[in-house]
Amino acid sequence: MIIKLSPQEMHPPQQLAVWKNGEQLNINGLTIDLANLVEGAALPVNAIGSAWLATPIRRIGGQVVLTLFLPNSPESTEAERFPSDLVDVPDGRVALPGKPAEEHFPTLGFAQIDWSLMQTVAQQAEVLTLATIAHLRREADLAVAPLADAVALEMASEEEAAKLKDWQRYRVLLNRVPEQSGWPTEIDWPALPA
Repeated sequence: MIIKLSPQEMHPPQQLAVWKNGEQLNINGLTIDLANLVEGAALPVNAIGSAWLATPIRRIGGQVVLTLFLPNSPESTEAERFPSDLVDVPDGRVALPGKPAEEHFPTLGFAQIDWSLMQTVAQQAEVLTLATIAHLRREADLAVAPLADAVALEMASEEEAAKLKDWQRYRVLLNRVPEQSGWPTEIDWPALPA
């Protein structure tokens, strides 16, 4: 397990106590069992409902990787303000930078995790690919608009008319990317018009 820390000044001041037991993490009394997190997947923060999670939890190379907010104050040490990642965290109380939490946190049981929100590698690839298509489509739309106006008003040169067809062809090919057999991870992207 790799625990990254994101310093956060909190008002009122907060304390953080973390224990690890295998793939379970107890944060201020609430146990989060991450054994069902599959390789390459991401579990968004809102799937768990812990205010201490700063980013989605991922499993990378067999290890759970997560980021917790680390309470800071104006009196925080440099180690608290610029914490190092905690790598290969052993079972037991997690040694966080700074003074250990003095408060004893009640046992709150297990967190209700909404596993339906977990994103697999394929789902993450699809989201990224769709975002790339949308970005490229916006660029193509911006290129087509003035060329289409010139053609519609019969003011286009032969070169502009040819460019319009190239950009329109490019937009059609972009729209067909999801139909490719390698979707969403192996994409044969159409070439940008010259």
